[in-house]
Amino acid sequence: MNNLATVYLHLDFNLSYDDLEVIREYLENIASRYSSIIYRQEINIRVELRDGSVKAWILIAGSIYMAIGQYGSFRSGVDQIIEDAKSVKKYTADTLLKDGVDEKRIIEVKRKSCLPDQIRRLFLRIDRFERRIADMPPEKRVREANLIARAAARISDELDYQEDLDQLLSCLDDRFKPSRERLELKHRMTIRKEEDFTDMVAFPYAGNELMTDPVQGLKTKSINGRFLLKSAPSALLRSK
Repeated sequence: MNNLATVYLHLDFNLSYDDLEVIREYLENIASRYSSIIYRQEINIRVELRDGSVKAWILIAGSIYMAIGQYGSFRSGVDQIIEDAKSVKKYTADTLLKDGVDEKRIIEVKRKSCLPDQIRRLFLRIDRFERRIADMPPEKRVREANLIARAAARISDELDYQEDLDQLLSCLDDRFKPSRERLELKHRMTIRKEEDFTDMVAFPYAGNELMTDPVQGLKTKSINGRFLLKSAPSALLRSK
């Protein structure tokens, strides 16, 4: 899946492995609660944690085309997705505070660059090239066009949905599009990846609903035998 947003979170806690697992579920719940609304699709969320003080990377993945929704063109939609990622960062920080985490414990919350940022930089680079092309020496013109084409090819390789790739290509001049052979290889790899993903992955719960008993340290609300995470884990409510 395409990485729509990445939020880096650093909290001043030294926690046990069990605490980290609870916090992982809590952060996944925060991201799922908000992202499924603003990105208008079933999104994939992964939280990576590091030992010591809590360092978490909240990765939100899905279709760029679906996330754009009613934003208009692909290009303007990419800009809005980047703004949406900023709002995910703000929502994460606000929710931690609302749920009772001491502000002094929050060392850093920031948005990290991801695929939509790469696409926007590509578009801006093309704009600069087109504005300056008349004044460029021929050799510099060819070199810059080749560099742009390589950047476009790298981004194309990272796009996991055919509709996202089609939208990107529709915005590119033929000079910057990947070769037909590269696109055909990409298409075959995408089909294989989707088949492998479908065969390998089972979804035990949807969105922020856990199909298990609530983890110790969490307040929960039961709905039809499932549990929704309702507050910060007790491990994050400790004072200094």
